[in-house]
Amino acid sequence: MRQQSKTHGHHEDQQKDLPTSEKESLRVRCELTPELVFLHLSEEVGEIARQLVNKNLAIREYDEGNLKEEIVQAMLDLFVLSEVNGIDLPTALTGKIKETARRQRNLS
Repeated sequence: MRQQSKTHGHHEDQQKDLPTSEKESLRVRCELTPELVFLHLSEEVGEIARQLVNKNLAIREYDEGNLKEEIVQAMLDLFVLSEVNGIDLPTALTGKIKETARRQRNLS
């Protein structure tokens, strides 16, 4: 097994689940820093905003397929961002959903 970077914290079995661009970055020993992942996430959110503006203001042609693609990519970027920051996103999401449900019940 090859030596793992302390920055990434990825094991080889975790790497097989990463999107191709992230696998390639790890292969050539380029670091996926939180800042770089966040910049990519910001770009994707901008693309989502552009499609929503296109849909609502008819400035350019709206592409529902592109909107779906950008939303999925943004979600993947959030998973990568959580990974490079050592956050167990599925566990954190479960906790947040439970907390939100509890708050909703308390408002009723």
